[in-house]
Amino acid sequence: MSNTFNDIVPTAFEAAKKVARELTPAVSLVTTNFKPEVAVGDTIKIPVAGSATSGAYTPSMTTGAGTDSSDEAISFSLTVNDQTSWHLTGEQQRSLSNAGMLADWQKQKLEQGMRKLVNGMEALVLLTAKKGASRAVGTAGTTPFATTLGILPDLRKVLTDNGCPDDGQRAFVIDTTAAANALNLAVLQQANTAGDSEVMVNGRIAKRLGFDIRESSQIALHTKGTGSGYLVDLGAGYAVGDRTIHVDTGTGTIVDGDVITIAGTSHKYVVNSGFAGDGDGDIVIGRPGLLVAEADNDAITIGNNYTPNVAFHRSAILLASRVPEIPDGNGSMKQTVITDEVSGLSFLLVEVVGDGMVTWRLHAVYGAAAVNSEFIAIGMG
Repeated sequence: MSNTFNDIVPTAFEAAKKVARELTPAVSLVTTNFKPEVAVGDTIKIPVAGSATSGAYTPSMTTGAGTDSSDEAISFSLTVNDQTSWHLTGEQQRSLSNAGMLADWQKQKLEQGMRKLVNGMEALVLLTAKKGASRAVGTAGTTPFATTLGILPDLRKVLTDNGCPDDGQRAFVIDTTAAANALNLAVLQQANTAGDSEVMVNGRIAKRLGFDIRESSQIALHTKGTGSGYLVDLGAGYAVGDRTIHVDTGTGTIVDGDVITIAGTSHKYVVNSGFAGDGDGDIVIGRPGLLVAEADNDAITIGNNYTPNVAFHRSAILLASRVPEIPDGNGSMKQTVITDEVSGLSFLLVEVVGDGMVTWRLHAVYGAAAVNSEFIAIGMG
């Protein structure tokens, strides 16, 4: 049985290189070089510097303290400790070996295991992006790219107005329905208008208007909260840049990821922290906050359910992953780390020899955080 693990290691590395980068675009488009050694569930704080202010400088023989600033700290933890497993009895292993299928079967199990784990990372990254976004564009329930690429300039404007770097690291991850719409557009199918033949030759949209456009099967419908009838609740009103808004009068829930508008403007703010509902309470919208001042009793409208296609800069979202700590107390366990060369994501492959059978497990520990919400925007579908 001990030779089985040695035989599977090269297969494991081949599977890692093949699967981890093919099925999960979002995990390769965010920051992944943060490697916390904290235990699962432990919280660490990531500092976020507040906006700078300026003022006239007056020469003097004395000096004073610097200007006070309002800084934040984003809580981050490794929230997921996941694994996938498979096994063979000794007789099953002999049967596969006799048929010359053992290596291929093991490779398939590894590929499917990595597919499952990395798809979980992908889903978490996209959920984190949705709940941490600044604003939204588009129409809920209407899939983008039905007739034009028109949503891209709107997303570009949101990110640019928010100060997002335009350095080639902006991405737009869309669901497969939006991708199908885009691939049907003549402006992309024709090389003379698209600028290349990627769509017709490879079925890839590639870069458009500064966005690396990729499709993901892990984008899930956002279901709006049940809230209605809420009003802004502050006698003095709220100023430009405010993010925490007290609401009252209404009923029902306002959930993370809801898109709201406030009377008198058309800006679609994304709720980063919602409200359990009924009576009065606080909601928090994404940075940079309100774009216009809002008065007491301005009405708040919660938008409809939508598909959260997300545009973001690489630095906006942090995905941290590591292999778990699994002690081997009885000597029957063998472990090796598999690292994907492209994404840098690592997995722990464990072989446990039992009585007449062998079990293999593939493990990953990970978490995600939106560290720059002003660099995230939602293209609703």
